[in-house]
Amino acid sequence: MALVFGLLTALGFGIGDFLAGFAARRAPAMAVVFSAKIIGGTLLLFTTLMLGGRTDGVDSLWAAAAGVALGLGSLAYYRALALGWMGLVAAVTGVWSALVPFGIGLLLGERPALLAIGGVMAVIIAIALVSGGASTRQKRHSLRRVSRGLAEATLAGVLFGLFFILLDQAQNSDAIFAAASAMLAAAVTFMGPVLLMNRQTFRPTRSLMFAVVGVGICSGFGTLCFILAVRNGLLSIVAIAGALSPIPTAACARLFLAEQLTGRQLSGFLLAMVGVVLMSTA
Repeated sequence: MALVFGLLTALGFGIGDFLAGFAARRAPAMAVVFSAKIIGGTLLLFTTLMLGGRTDGVDSLWAAAAGVALGLGSLAYYRALALGWMGLVAAVTGVWSALVPFGIGLLLGERPALLAIGGVMAVIIAIALVSGGASTRQKRHSLRRVSRGLAEATLAGVLFGLFFILLDQAQNSDAIFAAASAMLAAAVTFMGPVLLMNRQTFRPTRSLMFAVVGVGICSGFGTLCFILAVRNGLLSIVAIAGALSPIPTAACARLFLAEQLTGRQLSGFLLAMVGVVLMSTA
């Protein structure tokens, strides 16, 4: 069941990333993320109230730390994307966001089955194939610019991995739902001053608001599924499953924007399915 929730985590974040990319073409990316986090945080807070969750101080601190990691990771990720080489940036970020929690999980004593570890390796390769296989013509960049973009992408991936790890620490009964709300609130609090300093705003249109609300709902859904996943399974496996988000993003681009998938991306899809089957042995 934990693997199912982990895959639903990837589905929520992946569709959210697709909608965020759509909205970011019409508004400043940071303003889109900021608005989406408010919506996602409200959704999780409503869920907390409906389930009668109680706020635990320690859990809220872990979740707030996760929110800071998410906010810093988002800034680094968007800076990396702005430098170009988007496919490579997405691949590097995705791989690191999977490797960091997997490694920490092993250090904390988790011992997945041998076949599950093989599935993890397959999924990590699949993430790189799907993220980096876009057939777009890249402009020539200086070595310094490329190196900076890869450094930012690595930092973003590590911070996203820390987000999974820190959120996993908030495990005190039903307080985890309130902690998730605190996590998103921390992300909003961190991004808010950046928006004010850069004076980034956007004028909402019907299609833009639809996309932003969709990002918020998907973000909240993905976070909720991750919470349920880590309560029922190994962090090292759940985080890898959650890092499969580039796959639903690419699938949405194919379905709704008629973007063609390369042979490398199709290979990534098949390899991911094999990896998921092997991971189910954990």
